[in-house]
Amino acid sequence: MELTLIYTTSGNVSRALAEHFGKHVSLAKNERGAPYLEDDPHYISISHKDHRLVIALSDSPVGVDIERMEDKPTLYCIARRYFPEQIEEGDCTSFYRSWTRREAYGKLLGVGLSMKVMGTDMRPDCLDHEGKNIYFVEHQPDANYLVTLASYAQEVTAIKEVL
Repeated sequence: MELTLIYTTSGNVSRALAEHFGKHVSLAKNERGAPYLEDDPHYISISHKDHRLVIALSDSPVGVDIERMEDKPTLYCIARRYFPEQIEEGDCTSFYRSWTRREAYGKLLGVGLSMKVMGTDMRPDCLDHEGKNIYFVEHQPDANYLVTLASYAQEVTAIKEVL
């Protein structure tokens, strides 16, 4: 199974995709606002934070999220209210691991941050969804950002940085 992560600090989706594919590709959105590539069979998921952009491409559904890890008191209020797993005060890494998994999982399923997604225990690195395994793969481009992919592939085939 093919799974590619494109990471860039340029924030330009079109340029990153053109560099990856070697040609211009058209990006569109479906009725729920999820991106897809016109005239290309790859599944795509996009996330951005600050000036950083991640694009996940796969031959099966995929979700991706990037977050800047900042310790704020509101994080733990969110975790206590919505997460079934316990997040200790001051453990912002565990919070962002759970949060980015939820975002990526919701994108993969096409449901966003639904109550079902929010109520799912995100501690396992693999979840069963309707008889299929969904794997979470993390990438930390630097100490401040965390990227999480949710896919049916257990490993990322390629990580490509576009500057």
